[in-house]
Amino acid sequence: MKGLPINHCKDCPFKEETDQWSSDGWDRMETWVCKKAGGRKIQGAVEWHEISEIKIPDWCPLPDIDKTKWEEAPPLKDQEGNIVSDWRGNEMGK
Repeated sequence: MKGLPINHCKDCPFKEETDQWSSDGWDRMETWVCKKAGGRKIQGAVEWHEISEIKIPDWCPLPDIDKTKWEEAPPLKDQEGNIVSDWRGNEMGK
């Protein structure tokens, strides 16, 4: 895992996608670049069915973190102990 809680470049806020031209109007290919690494190319001609095969490159500028030390922040609570805002329910399908 990298310095942010990500396991794939697709989840990284420093990944930028640019459309890559294709002669086939139905194709949608993207070039992935890393803004944190000065625009270095992560992968070119990425198609939707290939996304899961892309690995975080060895040159990724984010530091590695130990997964065992990662702790999720608790939900925000008001003075009475009621949960005020818990975004996790929406994201996790609860």
